[in-house]
Amino acid sequence: MVEAASCSRRDSLFIALSRFSEPIEEGLRDFAGRFYDSLLDQELEQVTAADLAADVHALYTFVQASAHQGRGIFVRVRAAHQRTCIDLYGEETPFLLNTLKIHLRARGYPPLLIVDQALSEGLQERYRVALHLQVMAMEDAACRELERGLNALLAQLQRCVADFAAMREVLLRESMEALRRVEAGFEREKNLEFYALISWLLQENMLFLGLERRGEGARRLGYLAVCDDALREALWSQEGQFLHPCLGFAQVAHRSPINH
Repeated sequence: MVEAASCSRRDSLFIALSRFSEPIEEGLRDFAGRFYDSLLDQELEQVTAADLAADVHALYTFVQASAHQGRGIFVRVRAAHQRTCIDLYGEETPFLLNTLKIHLRARGYPPLLIVDQALSEGLQERYRVALHLQVMAMEDAACRELERGLNALLAQLQRCVADFAAMREVLLRESMEALRRVEAGFEREKNLEFYALISWLLQENMLFLGLERRGEGARRLGYLAVCDDALREALWSQEGQFLHPCLGFAQVAHRSPINH
């Protein structure tokens, strides 16, 4: 009975999709199948075939249109069947889904439904991701405000990720300078310890989110380049060491702090 019911729901989805495209094009059929297969039975029971088909078709057409707009991450917020849908398509980016979930929860919109990895596997282009999230229903003005906020958030996230190579380069230069000091016999023990720490970080033993140098050659990269001044200052303490609930930054004496 369960298998029959499941089959019936799946068939109903494709019947409902046919009103958007008859016959249903192969790409849409594959996309709809992936969307359907990613949902739990209890999630399927909460939506009609017509509403599910509308969501699938809306996301599919959004992905197709966004794919022709070049590189970047594109997001759209829309009202649909007693919920608000968030559609996203773009470059595969570290921390993307977690960043979205944290942002939504902080603003009182905890995700009620998330469809992620299953959609990305069917995309024609490599290193692209498609996401679909649903949150509580809201007015059109709130949808537009949320979309603006998400676009700003994604721009910040892209800036953080783009800095990753530059942060590694800074650390590499710092480690080489420490090694030269060791070879010159200057503060050998302290510089050798610093060199060992940086070498360990560069071997990807740490999730590297941000770097900041203060004083001469001041520079901010990654997360520290985009977070607000109050949070940035909170990450520093009088002793040069602070543990944040999400990020730990440790300052090595006379050098830039690194997450540790």
